[in-house]
Amino acid sequence: MTLHRLHNVLFWILLAAFTVTTSGVLFFTFGYRFSFERGIFVYTGSIMIKSNPRAVTVSIDGQPVPKSRIDNVNQTIHIPGLNPGEYLVRVEAPGFQSWEKNVTVQSGISTEFWNIVLARNDYQKTAIMEGPIQKAFFSTLERKFAIAETSPGGGIRIVVLDQTKGTSQQVYENDDFVFNEDDQENIEWSPDGTGLLVPLHDRKTDEHTEFVVNLKTGEGTDLRTYSGLQSPHDARWNPTDNRSFFVLSGTSFYLVHTGETDETKRSEVKLENVSSFDLSGKVLFFIGTQSDEIFQAALDGWTFRTEPITGTIPGIRKFVHPKLTVYDRKRVVVYDRGGDGYLLNDDGGFEPALIPLGPGIKGVQFSDDGKKLLFFTENEISVVFTHKWEVQPYRQSGEIIQIARFSTPVSYPQWAKDYEYVLFGLGKELKTAELDHRNRRNITTVTALPDGNISQILPDFERWLTYILTDSANDNSKFSSFTFPEPLGLFGQ
Repeated sequence: MTLHRLHNVLFWILLAAFTVTTSGVLFFTFGYRFSFERGIFVYTGSIMIKSNPRAVTVSIDGQPVPKSRIDNVNQTIHIPGLNPGEYLVRVEAPGFQSWEKNVTVQSGISTEFWNIVLARNDYQKTAIMEGPIQKAFFSTLERKFAIAETSPGGGIRIVVLDQTKGTSQQVYENDDFVFNEDDQENIEWSPDGTGLLVPLHDRKTDEHTEFVVNLKTGEGTDLRTYSGLQSPHDARWNPTDNRSFFVLSGTSFYLVHTGETDETKRSEVKLENVSSFDLSGKVLFFIGTQSDEIFQAALDGWTFRTEPITGTIPGIRKFVHPKLTVYDRKRVVVYDRGGDGYLLNDDGGFEPALIPLGPGIKGVQFSDDGKKLLFFTENEISVVFTHKWEVQPYRQSGEIIQIARFSTPVSYPQWAKDYEYVLFGLGKELKTAELDHRNRRNITTVTALPDGNISQILPDFERWLTYILTDSANDNSKFSSFTFPEPLGLFGQ
């Protein structure tokens, strides 16, 4: 063979090798891998994980994924080049409980988990207060709590805790009244933080009433004597005026002016035949006793411009204890406390969808963006989506998923910080359950309280704190807090 022919042969051999190598590199770059088992190139998929805490180890089928194989993009772990199939994925961090799922990887698709929250193995709790505590009510305006306690004389005592200053002050005490423990009535902070509306029960007359407590003077005013109303209930501050509030007496809806010296001007009927109401911003929503419609009224000074919102809920006029919860005029819930519930959801379709929530509804809570509704019964927690959810896991508008169901009662279900988890009490345990139902739903015991069952859960999203109140048979309830979930800065932890 001549030297010229040898050069030609070497050229073609090198060209063929270059072509094969380049093709392999390109195939690898575009996500293809050669399967020796099948003898072909396979288009791979990937897994993306965003977790709290950020510093975690990911294992696939029991083998830790090396850092050289992980792409970190925007605090998100990206594991590319996975052949289609099912994998056991485990996420863990030192000092934290682990998370795992069987994950199905598909060709050319990234299987995404955006909201993995790990709970610590143990939490250091900060004791805030203990004693005959009945309930705590948070004011985000000044980071204060109004604490309802049983007074030494068996009545009501109210203490205000200032978390910013670390101080506590008794602001009111009355042995003739007890706190009304109806789960649907709360102590209401005034918009400017200077007053409280407190639902109370008269021990002598066995009547329900509302008290206005002035935090500056410590004075408490009974609405029955101040305005002459019979059994006032469900009081709410007027969002357009710190000096007035709304309240129901029978089926009459009143506007009450505080500090008014003229008795004839202390209260005025604004609406008749009202069974329940709620406020959303500066708009009033209410249920009438004569129809199955829900009405809204813009608060224009003292003038109410009333009109029905779109859609009706058949049979709500027959509800025994109706409760109205409103996000806005497009997302409205009505339920008969302990009975049937309905969501009226206008997601932009031809007409609002009427979504039955089922029987035995004890409470509901919208997420801050209004795209999810948490609702629960004595033993069951569920979520309904008010909008189409176009990130994994995909959800449809109106879709209902059951989060948890137990043989024993659940207490105080609440949204967690990212609204992809739910916090709730189960006996002495604080638990969290993820909404993501792919393969299985992770339900974790965040912490267990040694003294008493959990009676109240109060998340403080801005400060990454969770407050817990435990009840006790000997009137020595404990109010405490701990950091959950882990605080994340702009660029992670």
